[in-house]
Amino acid sequence: STFNGEPQVIINGNPEVTAFNAVTGKELWSIEVLTGDVAPSLAVNSKMVYAVTDYARLAAIKPGPGPSIVWEDNMFTSDVSSPVATEDYLFIATGNGDVACYDAIAGDTLWTHYFMDQFYASPVVAEEKVYLLDRSGVMHIVKAGPKFEIVAESTLGEPSDCTPAFSDKNIYLRSRNNIFCISAN
Repeated sequence: STFNGEPQVIINGNPEVTAFNAVTGKELWSIEVLTGDVAPSLAVNSKMVYAVTDYARLAAIKPGPGPSIVWEDNMFTSDVSSPVATEDYLFIATGNGDVACYDAIAGDTLWTHYFMDQFYASPVVAEEKVYLLDRSGVMHIVKAGPKFEIVAESTLGEPSDCTPAFSDKNIYLRSRNNIFCISAN
């Protein structure tokens, strides 16, 4: 990520979120945020860094010298799945089957939806949609916006815990026994 015109590698951990210069490796800033087992990766947009871990909290961090926690919430936290952010919204999918959309800047919860299965795969945002692959292998596609709206739901036919990979017009999905490529061609 680039903040203050400087490319940064930002690491999530217990207790600190720490940023390093991507070229020199010099530590740029650090802030205590989380406790416990920290598995989810960070989400970023051009203004904030978002850290979460289960049984702790979700925190929006203003990066840079003198970093600060701008807002936090403990209602929706994930144990495996990483959050994803756009400039306007932050999406989180939990190991309980909840998905929440937050105002990325203010921290307000805009919508939540309970799905019938857990999420280990991280949500992915592409073309104004959020792709949410649950553990039973159902891909839930919702609008990346302030109101909950299902676009489509499709099943792989077998369980999956892996985050889908998007490349050009292809989506790659790893399930328990197969690797799928879904293409527009």
